[in-house]
Amino acid sequence: MAKKSKFLSWFGFGKSDKQQAEQAAKEADNQKQIEEQQRIEAEKAEAERLEQERIAAEKLEAERLEQERIAAEKAEA
Repeated sequence: MAKKSKFLSWFGFGKSDKQQAEQAAKEADNQKQIEEQQRIEAEKAEAERLEQERIAAEKLEAERLEQERIAAEKAEA
């Protein structure tokens, strides 16, 4: 009988309600941790993307200002 109950426990049969509740709570906890980690990674990726956009915009603005300065110098000459 011990083998049968061990075999059935692999499928969740033969476990007490308390064990099943603990297992479900652990799985829910693990799922929450995974979701939280994914959310943090998504936030980091979004922050990195925004930072890259900001840097690119600053670079374009600096190039535009430099071109205007050069054009103004040529106009004066």
